[in-house]
Amino acid sequence: PDDVERTNREANEQSAKGLKTVAFENRYRTKDGDYRWFSWQATPDLENGVIYFIARNITEAKRANAEIERRAIELQTVAEVSAEATQNLNIRQLLVDVSNLTKERFDLYHAHIYLLNEDGEDLILAGGAGEAGQIMVSRGHHIPLSHPHSIVALCARSKQGVIVND
Repeated sequence: PDDVERTNREANEQSAKGLKTVAFENRYRTKDGDYRWFSWQATPDLENGVIYFIARNITEAKRANAEIERRAIELQTVAEVSAEATQNLNIRQLLVDVSNLTKERFDLYHAHIYLLNEDGEDLILAGGAGEAGQIMVSRGHHIPLSHPHSIVALCARSKQGVIVND
């Protein structure tokens, strides 16, 4: 239902161009609320007053393309961070630049870089994106590594990344 207007517009535009076969993609919602993408080809038979349709499920191809795009952004970000690291010998500024770049490239609400202190008990905020991040750094924000409810501490303890959609 979300794609009806767009689908009709695409079909009408292609028909107006005189195309004998109209091609379009749209989504259908499944009974469990997921979406499936389909690629359609429609060919009208004007003499008999019917339209022949062929549809192909392209959901996995759409997901794969989205993953490729996400990976390309990640690789571009890594390249930019690497270039920044070779040009910037000021470690504090580098951490700020990497935080800002990460936030921007991945369209995040915020991005911070924590470093484990020498005694291995606290995660010290070493770089934060934007003004809020810089204020937190200047105030010496830290998180105990053993904090049971901290996502940052969980990541540090497990040495694994965590994605949280909030």
